[in-house]
Amino acid sequence: MYLFFAIIGAICWGIAPLLSKIGLQGVNPVIGLMIRTVITMSLVSFFIIITGSTHQVRHIPLTS
Repeated sequence: MYLFFAIIGAICWGIAPLLSKIGLQGVNPVIGLMIRTVITMSLVSFFIIITGSTHQVRHIPLTS
């Protein structure tokens, strides 16, 4: 089962940049980067809220 999810994840990881480049053809690269960043932040925030992990985010150290 883990192998199945690993393969699906690898396929999605490889296809996503291709699809984003096709979808953002003719767009200023900086604007394209901003759009991808906003979409990624939205999806990660949604996942954190749904899983109830917001309390863990507050405990991340600001220094390395």
